This record gives sequence, C-alpha cells and structure tokens, in this order.
Amino acid sequence: MDRELVTVTVYYSLIEAKICVSMLQAHGIYAFAPTEVANNAPHMMIAFGGIPVMVIDSDYEAAKDLLADIREKADLPEHPEPKPAWKAALDIAAGVASTLFFGVPPAPTPPKASRKKVTTASG
Repeated sequence: MDRELVTVTVYYSLIEAKICVSMLQAHGIYAFAPTEVANNAPHMMIAFGGIPVMVIDSDYEAAKDLLADIREKADLPEHPEPKPAWKAALDIAAGVASTLFFGVPPAPTPPKASRKKVTTASG
C-alpha cells in the first residue's frame, strides 16, 4: 500500500509550524514540515505559500481533529484577519525601502492573534 504525505495545515511562521509538527508527533502522528526555505530565506515564506505541515494520508483525519480540538480549546480563529489594504501597501513600501537602502529585505512579522492561555491538567 502506498502512503502519501498530504497537507493538513499551512503556517506562515516557522515557530508555529515546528510547534504543530512537534504536537502531532507527540500524539503519535507522523508529521513533516519542509522548512528549508524558511530557514534559509524567511522572506520567501509568503511567496511560496507558507510552510505546509504534512501527515501520512491515513493519519489525516486524526491530525485534522486534533488541530481543531486545540484551536477550539484555545479559542483561536481558523485564519487571522487580513491586513487593511493601506497597511499592506505601507509594509510593501517599507520592504522596498529597506531592500534599497540596506540590501536586505525585512523579516516577515508573525500574525498577531488574540491568544488565550490554554490550561492543562498539571497547571
């Protein structure tokens, strides 16, 4: 039987992708996130569509349910709200200016989401 990797979710933050992979692996689900691009060129994460977190197709439903359960307990939105057009244009202008003046594009900023502390049984 062929086993294939399927994308269960996508993150635009290397830290969030690594945490998701670790959480899935801790629950016995083989997970993988190709982070070579994010490590070497973090400004390209958005251009390449983020960092996909992949699982084996037979574990897809379990992974999706686990992520939904965590999101529900933490009361997190499915996807963060998009930036207003003026703010996105300002970020692009700042990135172009930074690249022209310093020769290095700015690092991407992680999305800001309202996060509630998730309580566990031990604390």
